[in-house]
Amino acid sequence: MGFDNPIQESSAHTLILWGAAFEEMAAVIFATQLRRQGLPVKIVGLVGPPAMGEHGITVRPDLTLSEAMPMARCAKCVILPCSPATARRIENDPRLPTFFAAAASNHALFILSEIETIQMTVLRTLPLAPHQVLSYANHVNLIELASCVGLTLKTQRN
Repeated sequence: MGFDNPIQESSAHTLILWGAAFEEMAAVIFATQLRRQGLPVKIVGLVGPPAMGEHGITVRPDLTLSEAMPMARCAKCVILPCSPATARRIENDPRLPTFFAAAASNHALFILSEIETIQMTVLRTLPLAPHQVLSYANHVNLIELASCVGLTLKTQRN
């Protein structure tokens, strides 16, 4: 189990979760900017086939959540590009608490639309330090923010 997976579990990926009604702009900007900087990024589908975002744009994930589970323990960053209400909706998946806990144990950076997502979801049970959480909702220039995140992640690479 997991031995035939061509993805290097030991590499420090950024994992961008993706599901129905997620924020396309944030997901695509973070994926693009981080990949431009040479960082390994995977878009992780929560519901199997490509899902339509909140503005009708469909994104095809690189991996399913099941495929990404082993990568969570090595993740440097987890991006949840959705509203707190949408984040609550996806919590019905029993794998997500394990996924989030594994990433948190690696001191991954969690990037959320709104900081309230923490208190409204299973994320509240994780021992996340303030420097492990970043909200992008109040940033005027999301491209600039994503570029800064990329630079920070590059300096943290093993």
